Amino acid sequence: MREHVRNVLKRLGLYSAARKVLDVWRQRQQIARARAFYRQFIRPGDLVFDIGANVGSRTAIFLSLGARVLAVEPQADCMAQLKAHFGRHPRAAFYLGGAAAAPGELELHLSTVNATSSFSPEWIECLKNRPGWENHRWYATQKVPVTTLDALIAAHGTPVFIKIDVEGYELPVLQGLSQAVAALSFEYSPEMLSAAAACMARLQQLGVYEFNAVYKESFAFMRSEWTTAEAVMQLLEHHPIKHRSGDIYARLRGEYVQN
Repeated sequence: MREHVRNVLKRLGLYSAARKVLDVWRQRQQIARARAFYRQFIRPGDLVFDIGANVGSRTAIFLSLGARVLAVEPQADCMAQLKAHFGRHPRAAFYLGGAAAAPGELELHLSTVNATSSFSPEWIECLKNRPGWENHRWYATQKVPVTTLDALIAAHGTPVFIKIDVEGYELPVLQGLSQAVAALSFEYSPEMLSAAAACMARLQQLGVYEFNAVYKESFAFMRSEWTTAEAVMQLLEHHPIKHRSGDIYARLRGEYVQN
């Protein structure tokens, strides 16, 4: 049926226009799903840290929910796009640099696909041969300033939610945090699940957390109930679809959340 409709549209010269309309519809549906998903963590006026903001897809969602957003991004070209879109927004703030275990400078490995630039050569080595990544090439390094989550909290306040998407450098980012926050997410790669386990172990040093996971950009939890780090690891180790990343979410158990 789909093939028949496609052929009819092509004969009528309407296929390209129909594809554009469908793409816009899908994008709007995806944004609506993202807003509904993040609304469980974020209320108007809340402070959110977007660590690894790239060009601001999540920053836009957080701002649309009424949050105050600190966008942290080490790539100058991405930061230029962030400021072009949100620079005049009264609830947006920016830090040109990265987050790490300690302040200083780090070498950022620049990629032909800016979303996969990384501070982690181990992550690059692990993922550079992933199927479908043929156009990802790390062509240069650049020294950039880095700070810690603790320092960002001291300067901007304690966020209710932290999104961490830093291409394999999630653990050092969490090592720069010495206090529990209400909720956060960090990216995992199936090729480096031991790093995800280490991130959850780090969070358990800070507070009594429970966990869940989201596959790719589905904005739907893999489990209907929040669970332990061990259960999430077992879930990811046996996930049927390989070579796709996702995000692990952590939140303080209800009785440990301070009002």
